[in-house]
Amino acid sequence: MINPSVDHIVFDWGDTTMRDDSSRIDAMYLWPEVELVEQGTAELLARLATTYTLIIATSASASDEMMVLKALARVGVDGYFSKVYTSKEAGVSKTDPKFWLHIMQELGIGAERLLMVGDGFEGDVIAPSKLGIQSLWYNPNSSERRTGENYPRSIGFPSW
Repeated sequence: MINPSVDHIVFDWGDTTMRDDSSRIDAMYLWPEVELVEQGTAELLARLATTYTLIIATSASASDEMMVLKALARVGVDGYFSKVYTSKEAGVSKTDPKFWLHIMQELGIGAERLLMVGDGFEGDVIAPSKLGIQSLWYNPNSSERRTGENYPRSIGFPSW
């Protein structure tokens, strides 16, 4: 259940919003082919954007905000996101609390107003959760299970 105070949803970029190819080292917007991570992603983002402010947060080291937006534009979803935060520009990864504190400070909001959705357990779930940000672990391509920990897990996008 999403905290009723949430009005901003932060999506991880690679393998949560767009399909990542870890064998590539160049910026995604330069790749010959790019695609959304799941069929129905664009429709979900369109629906969510009517209620929530949508944001991208990424630890991608090869891309800055404009490069991420160019990649998102290639699949027609750039207009749904109000802001992109990158580790490249922040100088720290998503596992560092400074990354999340920067986002909250820039947006002028508290942790209770954010929901983080991502496939990386450490950077997308643990780090933001330590600051009080509600997190959803989206990992449909992993058989990994965390036991004894109370972190919401999704095997596909929830039907908000």
